Amino acid sequence: MAKGKADVTKNMNNPLVLQILVGVLFLILGILGLQEKASAVSQVYDLFKGDLRFLQMVLAVIILVAGLLQLLPLFVSALPGSLKKVSGLVILIVWLAVVFLGNIVPAFDGALSKDFIGWLYSLIVNLIVLSAIASIKS
Repeated sequence: MAKGKADVTKNMNNPLVLQILVGVLFLILGILGLQEKASAVSQVYDLFKGDLRFLQMVLAVIILVAGLLQLLPLFVSALPGSLKKVSGLVILIVWLAVVFLGNIVPAFDGALSKDFIGWLYSLIVNLIVLSAIASIKS
């Protein structure tokens, strides 16, 4: 029985599984951005409201395409490896911005004193995603 549990854990730690999950996450985040719905990258989108709304849409498309480029090599083997590397770099940069703008900046704006546990939860979840992104990128 213990062997079966180890196999399930090993399968979930597979870089392919992480690549699929991160690719789907970024596809969904891109779609939510195009629909102007709240998501994990809303803090990044909020920088481009008002006169810079066009840039918000461009960022949403970049996120959507980066997610697609993470998933495409799973189905099409003729793609150059540089596309996956570039999309991985874009995803890493976007998520670093999410961590910084969604967790670090609000910490200096009183978020720690208002809801420390909520802030800590959000930070940990974003760092787990960042760790998954970094592990599939390497």
